[in-house]
Amino acid sequence: MRATLTALAAAGSRVRYATADVRDAVELRALLDSVRADFGPITGLVHGAGVLADAPLHKKTLEGYDRVFETEVGGLAALLDATATEELKLVCLFSSVAARSGNIGQSDYAMANEILNKVALAEQARRGPGCLVRALGWGPWDSGMVTPGLKTMFESRGISLIPLADGARAFVSDVLDAQTVSPEVILGDGVLAGVPTHPVPAEGAGRAGAGPYRPSAVPDRPPHSGQRRPAHRAGTGMVRADGRSLPARPMRASHFRHSSAARRHTVRLRPTR
Repeated sequence: MRATLTALAAAGSRVRYATADVRDAVELRALLDSVRADFGPITGLVHGAGVLADAPLHKKTLEGYDRVFETEVGGLAALLDATATEELKLVCLFSSVAARSGNIGQSDYAMANEILNKVALAEQARRGPGCLVRALGWGPWDSGMVTPGLKTMFESRGISLIPLADGARAFVSDVLDAQTVSPEVILGDGVLAGVPTHPVPAEGAGRAGAGPYRPSAVPDRPPHSGQRRPAHRAGTGMVRADGRSLPARPMRASHFRHSSAARRHTVRLRPTR
C-alpha cells in the first residue's frame, strides 16, 4: 500500500488513504466531507468492500448473513446516499462471478453480489451516458480471500485464479473501456457455471463451448439499430462482429452473452506473452 501511494505521488497525483466502516453512514459522510474539503467534488466511486461467511445453507446464521449483506449492499447504499448530490462520472462496483454461477457455502455472498449487478443496471439507466457504470463479476484472485484450500477447490473445478498484475491490467484496459456496452462484466478464466470453459482459439474469440468465433453466431442487436456491436478479442488483435479489425490490446476477451434481462460481457484473462 505504501509503495503504491508513493508511486502515485511520484507520478504527480494527490493521494489520500483513509479508513472507515462503509456500513456506518455517519462515519462515511464525515469522511467524504473531509475529502471534498481537501480535493473538491467527488467524481467517481469504486465500491470493493466485501466479507465472507461461508457455510452450508442449514448452518447459516443471521449474524453471518447480516455481516456479508450489510458490507456489500448496505455499504453501497451508504455510498450512494452520501454522494447523491455529486455529478459522478464513474460508478464501479466489485461484484463476483458467484452472483452468476453460485458457489458452495456462499448463498448470502451470491445474493449480495447479484444485487450489486442490478444496482449497476439501474444506475446506468438513471445516470445516462455521462456516467460510466460497471459491476465487475470477478473470478477468484490469487490473493486476498482465496485461501490455499479454496485455491485447490477452484483448480479442481477448472477455475484459474487471476494473477494480481493481470487483474489490474484488465481493470484498466477492458473494464473502463467505454466501448463495452454492458454495465455487467464477468472477468476470469473458466468461471462461468463453475465448470471449465473452452480456451480462446488462436484464430479468434469464440462463444464458450460453441467453437470458433463466427459473426453470425453472436447474439446481438440488429445491424442497423444505431448501437455499437460488441468487440471480440483475437490472439493478435480485436475483431468486431461486423468483421472490422481493431488494434491489439494486452488481454484477450471471450464472448458476449445475452439474456432478456441484461447484457453481460465476459472477459477471460490471459497473460500477454
